[in-house]
Formats: sequence, C-alpha cells, structure tokens
Amino acid sequence: LKNQKVSESVALGRRLLTKALAGFGTTIEELAPSHIDSVLKQTQIESLDNLLAEIGLGNRMSFMVAQRLSDNDELSAVDAVEESNRQGSIEIRGSEGMVMSYAKCCHPIPGDPIVGHISTGRGMVIHTEDCNNIAEIIDDPEKCVSVRWDPDVKGEFSVELRVELENQRGIIATLATTITGCEANIERISTVERDARFSIVNLSLNVRNRVHLARVLKKVRLIRSVLKVTRVKSRKVRKTIKNILGANE
Repeated sequence: LKNQKVSESVALGRRLLTKALAGFGTTIEELAPSHIDSVLKQTQIESLDNLLAEIGLGNRMSFMVAQRLSDNDELSAVDAVEESNRQGSIEIRGSEGMVMSYAKCCHPIPGDPIVGHISTGRGMVIHTEDCNNIAEIIDDPEKCVSVRWDPDVKGEFSVELRVELENQRGIIATLATTITGCEANIERISTVERDARFSIVNLSLNVRNRVHLARVLKKVRLIRSVLKVTRVKSRKVRKTIKNILGANE
C-alpha cells in the first residue's frame, strides 16, 4: 500500500511539474541533468522521483520547483501562471488513487467546473469552483491548480440530496427504490420530521456524473409525495445557515 502511494504521488507530481514548467517554456525532458542534480543537492533530495513524490504529496509547490529548475528569472510569476494555464489544465481521470481526493464540503462530480487544491501531505483535493472553502485561495498558484475532468473519467462520485416530501406510508422505501432503480447507490439516508405532515430526507449517494444525477433528480421529482429535491453543496448550506442565524437575531 505504501509503495502504491509513492508510485501514485510520483505520477501526480510529474503531471503537476510538467504543467508548471510549461509556464516557463520548458519540459522535464529538456532540463539539463546537471542542473536537475544541482537543484536536488540544494534541496537535499536524493532523486528526481523523490522530488516528484514530494510535489505529488503537496509537500513542495510545483510552481516554486519549476521556477528553480527552469532557471528563468526573466519571466514574472503572473506571466508564468498565465502561460501555464494557456497550455491547458490537468485532466482528472478518477483513477489517480490515494494522492487525489474529492472535497466533502462541495462533493464535485464530473460535469462540475472544478479546481485542484494542493494540500500538504494529502496531495490534490478536488473542489467545485464555487466552493466557499477555496474562495480566498483559488487564484493562488502555490495552493490551487487549473484542472478539468477527463472526457473518459471513470468511477462513482458522492453527492448529497435534500428531499422535501409529504409523510405517507412507504414513502422512504419508494424513494430508495426509485434512486437505486436509476443505478445510483445510496450511501446514507436520514429523515427529519418538520411536522405531522412533512419531512425532510437527506441522502448521500454515488453517481457517475451530472447527466446521471439529472436522471436521478428527474425520477425522484415524479414521485407524487415529493415536494422539492435539491442538490446540497457547501455554498447553499452556508447560505441557509446564515439566513437562519439572521432570522434569529
């Protein structure tokens, strides 16, 4: 397991460094071996793979490493980042392994506009672009990197729903059957009674992408007792909390 994580961190580190070096107009292959050795000696790192692993784990910033490796003092940091982004975003394949995770605050799924947050010791954490938790750092090239979904991204991704419905016998079973009938797996389900007539059901389920989610939402909305169904994201949750606090003041 440890060797697998090292291998995955090297692979991610290479992708991050390749993108960062593009901003300085060079590639890993074009770097002089003697210059790489010099930078490794200065940073007290044994090998290029170890340096890539450090980048992949978020322990070293790819942009800062690229700046030292390229030895380009003429290009400003802003220009280098802009050029790097013009060269394209890192594609998220869904198979990056333990060094890439998906933020639990905003639950990004394929189809959402996303950004990669470099987290020390954890690697890359994928957030939606509108997530409040990265609003203040989204433009910081040392903490965030431009990413997008690979067209052939694989896997299932967690998403949270809030369903408002009328209380009827068997409605929870009907709701669950409808969702699983759309090939979406339910991870967690909880119910809060608003009053004798109405309840709120909170669900966590796995979907493949936004198209798959849209199909689930469409089917759930067709259930007669369902009044409203919404996808829960951090931005909306915080707004709701703020409104509640404001109402109580």
